[in-house]
Amino acid sequence: DYASTSALALNSGTIRDAVGNNATLTLASPGASGSLAANKALNVAGAVLPTISSVSLAADNSTIAVTMSEAVYNTNGGSGALEASDFSLATNLSSLSFDGSYVSVPYSSDLNSFTNALTVSAWVKVSGGALKTVISNGNEEGFAFMVNEDNAFYVNVQNQSGWSSVYVQQGNAISSNVWNHLVLTYDGSALKIYVNGAYENQNTNVSGNIVNNDGPMYFGKYVNVASTDYFSGNIDEIAIWNDALSAAEISTLYNSGSALSPSLNSGNYTSSGNLKGYWDFDEGTGSTLNDRSGNGNNGTISGATWNSSSPPSSILSSATPTSISISGNVYTLGIGLSGTPNGSETLTVAPVDDGIYDYSGNEASTSQSNNTASVNDKLPATISSVSLAADNSTIAVTMSEAVYSTNGGSGAMAVSDFVLSVSGGTAAITNSGTPTSISASGNVYTLGVGLSTLADGSETLTVLPADNGIYDASGNESSNTTQSNNTATLNDKAPPTVTSVSATTSDGAYNTGDVVAVTVTFSENVTVAGAPQLTLETGSTDAVVNYSSGSGGATLTFNYTVASGHLNTDLDYTSTSSLALNSGTIRDAASNNATLTLPTPGASGSLAANKALVADGILPTISSVSLAANNSTIAVTMSEAVYNATSGSGSLEAADFALSISGGQATVTSTPSSISANGNVYTLGLSLNGTPNGSEVLTVVPVNDGIY
Repeated sequence: DYASTSALALNSGTIRDAVGNNATLTLASPGASGSLAANKALNVAGAVLPTISSVSLAADNSTIAVTMSEAVYNTNGGSGALEASDFSLATNLSSLSFDGSYVSVPYSSDLNSFTNALTVSAWVKVSGGALKTVISNGNEEGFAFMVNEDNAFYVNVQNQSGWSSVYVQQGNAISSNVWNHLVLTYDGSALKIYVNGAYENQNTNVSGNIVNNDGPMYFGKYVNVASTDYFSGNIDEIAIWNDALSAAEISTLYNSGSALSPSLNSGNYTSSGNLKGYWDFDEGTGSTLNDRSGNGNNGTISGATWNSSSPPSSILSSATPTSISISGNVYTLGIGLSGTPNGSETLTVAPVDDGIYDYSGNEASTSQSNNTASVNDKLPATISSVSLAADNSTIAVTMSEAVYSTNGGSGAMAVSDFVLSVSGGTAAITNSGTPTSISASGNVYTLGVGLSTLADGSETLTVLPADNGIYDASGNESSNTTQSNNTATLNDKAPPTVTSVSATTSDGAYNTGDVVAVTVTFSENVTVAGAPQLTLETGSTDAVVNYSSGSGGATLTFNYTVASGHLNTDLDYTSTSSLALNSGTIRDAASNNATLTLPTPGASGSLAANKALVADGILPTISSVSLAANNSTIAVTMSEAVYNATSGSGSLEAADFALSISGGQATVTSTPSSISANGNVYTLGLSLNGTPNGSEVLTVVPVNDGIY
């Protein structure tokens, strides 16, 4: 229709009838009878293309409602309802696909001023079996970041001592066609590599500063122009630092996927100030790869193509909406996500080429405004790492992002928001698993650990969020059952204890000069320094016995030599404190000093209870003699029970004694004529020659090797 009743204008012309009367130019009211609109049905679109007016993303990220500027169709004839395939979805994440192509980064002092510290990180998805160069620096100097034909990740670094290499452990090749996070670090004394957040291997036969150069850096090819070692697959998220990142920082970067920018410190990652180059590969189009570190080390893309595949984060499972529903000019599209979004992603919706038209056949452009939405964060905070205090008293828990005790993004963490548990060993968690204390520093929460007893080093401590305990700013609850990087092995703080005292020497009686090997057994292996001593109960004078052997094992030996005057019919030590260090040490592998308390003498576990040993360093003697009135016998009383063999057996015989007479006129046969025993009294028969006159002196003695 026309604009108004005065829409007709002369424009310096004339409209007259045959007699020269000027025409009245007033038109019928627009839309009224006689107007253009009333008389005709004309749709004139001109060059005004249909556009996306706005988008609205569902809170759960499952759909996006797209409002078009006018009625649209999927044919240029003004007919055909739109289908899901008429729209395309994309995220802001992308990578470059390489296959005989590369990115070149011109020489920069930022990338060639490394001394004795370097970290290089990249996400790669390899394909093909040839040698593959991820990153190379300089004119065959500096460093190279490679994956060989067997998919084994390795690095070469040139320093003052020459080229040094380190490979992944045999059998630990990275998988093809999946994303892997690869890192090298050098600290002046060790060249280390990490795969997917975990330490893999190192070379410590290396030292000195890195050799710098004046050449460019390449992604996807080796620096040698004649080389064919091109990368085959996808590369994303390359970062370079002039310091050696810690294992905790590397774990944080890996666990964040492509979501955490190395330009910003977060959690355990604190090295953004040392970042010299960072390429996030999120341009998605064009021939320039921008350095996001702020150092301007932009790269030029030669042949590599943009690809929507990227490391773990919120990645679309399909660029085509999973469904479509229509209400007027609003089209609600289903979204398929292959991962859990963390809120850093931007979703873009656009018409596909030859997909959407208005009634007049004008095609909607594939480039649109008002067509993006920030994906809602649905990724709960996780435990990035834990660090146990040397004395087991606390464990520092690093969360992947800021966390709160309520789902409204507020509330400081309390001890009740965490749960501790212990498996294995002897120690157990007290306080029903609730930490004994909590302190916070950024995203690091240091929890007090209550243990029922000292840990022996075989226990595993596990930290979990409590149910309904920990939330991120978006209200996502951290899992109270499924976490990684949340365990630590408790440090051995339990001292070795004495479990028993025994001897390797057989039961029996031992005389002066005999050696008895007394053993002290501990609850674990111990190392001995110096000469600890064990005091044995041996009568009027106790025996102090020096340590002899056994260091490195659980049983120590003290060799006791029976000395003259020692006597104990059931050998034992003097008291529970008989084991003494004597300025030496007895410690376990964790340097815990042993508890030296022995079992109570005579009680279970003691030497006397375990063995039947007689220490007899006192010689048997003749206590007295008594001569019969008729001189026919002499009764000999011994000082103790005696035998005619060293083994404590065998009754005495007449031949075990010798007789002699001095003075007078009678003589005696040296061997008694008979013997009888009553306890320790032995009555010997006498064979006299001649009649005694009373001046004779009769002497009786044991023969040599006769009485024991």
